[in-house]
Amino acid sequence: MAQEVNAKPPDPENVITPDIRAHVKATATRMIGHAALQKDDFKDLCQSMYLEIIKNVPNYDATKSGFYTFACLVIKNWRSDFFTKRIAAGHDVPTVPLGSIQSQYEKTTSENSVDDYMRRLDIRTIVNSLPEIPRLVCLGFMAGLGTREISKKLGITRYYVQRVIIPYLQFRFRKENF
Repeated sequence: MAQEVNAKPPDPENVITPDIRAHVKATATRMIGHAALQKDDFKDLCQSMYLEIIKNVPNYDATKSGFYTFACLVIKNWRSDFFTKRIAAGHDVPTVPLGSIQSQYEKTTSENSVDDYMRRLDIRTIVNSLPEIPRLVCLGFMAGLGTREISKKLGITRYYVQRVIIPYLQFRFRKENF
């Protein structure tokens, strides 16, 4: 059960409630298998999220939300930063590498099957068939960039990327059953 909107944060000794613990474990479970994370990383991911929540307790404002909602937002932001930093540091590759040959990650990951390889080829075909601006935006996302960086590089507004290009890309990929 989530806490009420105006609930006070738990005592410093009891910051991690059972609800928050369940949310952290669910988030860590969803992260396993992405960005070369394995089951062995589960406890480390949970520990990092718990520490991030504890670190952000002083930022909690009971007038804006309940503590559970605040903790979920902290976890969401941590997860986003975690993946962005790993890609930027070169520890991981974007989900769909675009090189004409397989990336080192694809070569060393034994779980990749022929179906996965064919799916990547299909995605490359779709991306290559896009008009120039949507193609460049898509390539930026696949390289791990955010809308701010993409819009700055291409000289277009974030609004245009978010309200025009992204829905167009969603339409094109859904049309091709992705």
